[in-house]
Amino acid sequence: MRVLFCVIFASLIVALGSCAHIAGTSRKTIGKAVRYMLLALVPPIIGNLIIIASTNRLLSLLGSYIYFVGMDFAMLALLHFTGVYCTIEWPRKIRLIILTIVGIDILQLLANTLFGHAFALEEITAYGVPYFRLVPLLGQTFHRVVDYGILAAVLVVFLIKTIRSPRINSERYSVILATIVFTSAWETIYIFSRTPVGGSMIGFGVFGLLVFFFSLYYRPLRLLDSMLATVASEIPIA
Repeated sequence: MRVLFCVIFASLIVALGSCAHIAGTSRKTIGKAVRYMLLALVPPIIGNLIIIASTNRLLSLLGSYIYFVGMDFAMLALLHFTGVYCTIEWPRKIRLIILTIVGIDILQLLANTLFGHAFALEEITAYGVPYFRLVPLLGQTFHRVVDYGILAAVLVVFLIKTIRSPRINSERYSVILATIVFTSAWETIYIFSRTPVGGSMIGFGVFGLLVFFFSLYYRPLRLLDSMLATVASEIPIA
């Protein structure tokens, strides 16, 4: 099972990197935001890959730092993408506050190497080999509050856009909203169940690929055809 997860994560990293390159060459204005979003998802997936593949405490610890700090950058990228995708201008004061809080979180996570206040690792056996499971401490609680707070703000924005947008646009918001909800629920269940080997980051990788598709290529062709047919049927000369 651990080997299977490693293969899936490695495939997602390659897919996200390829899509990020394509997004960077796109002429659409949202291309850069998509590229940033996809690249920001790569470090936490790499961290998760290291954690799952490792049977060594030091390597697992390195993967944990990459994963947690990477999630902070991924949340910032998600916030930026949401603003561009949903045509929202975040107030400068709000942006500075969020950047400050995330910066504090990153510093306190890195300070765990000195103070051991954020998290520890406990050795267990998973699928017949050693696995180092996270033991969350106070600093980890702060980290989760920061990331889930940003995630909650993003969910509210996508929910409002889904409800208020015309039907022709609401689908592209609702799909991303549903993916975020599903991925967040998967990650939350993994955190509180303390499953030894979790694949919740697979959801984040799939989310990134959906962001790429819906931002740069998706067009509601069926809905457009239906609307055009309705319009044409109302014209006497049709």
